Amino acid sequence: MREPLAGVTVRIDDTPAAASTTIAAVGSNVLVLATVVPARALTLTSCYLARSDAALAVSQLAVDALEERLTQHVIAPTAHHATLAGACLLDHAAALRDLLAERTDALVTVDVDPDVLERAADAWGPPPPPG
Repeated sequence: MREPLAGVTVRIDDTPAAASTTIAAVGSNVLVLATVVPARALTLTSCYLARSDAALAVSQLAVDALEERLTQHVIAPTAHHATLAGACLLDHAAALRDLLAERTDALVTVDVDPDVLERAADAWGPPPPPG
């Protein structure tokens, strides 16, 4: 089930932009993040698949009034600078920033509250017992 994820703030040319982010786990290996920016009629959906080698396979679908674009990439395990879910959230925020900057030709910032990085891991629930 998707849950709202408060604490992701979008600014375009230093002006706050209304945005809504949700998070959902699909099983134990998949995390989905979606952000909607209504004023720009823009949605970014990012799907993260945790591979057995600790890398993340990423598919991102960007949709606005002009086009739909699907991109894919892999995040190496050494590139994680947070929990696994936090790394997904930071990657999603960076992709959202880049997408909005491209669409608006403006200075865009997407800030993620540090507490949200910790709460993102809760989407997967508690870790399984050892063994």
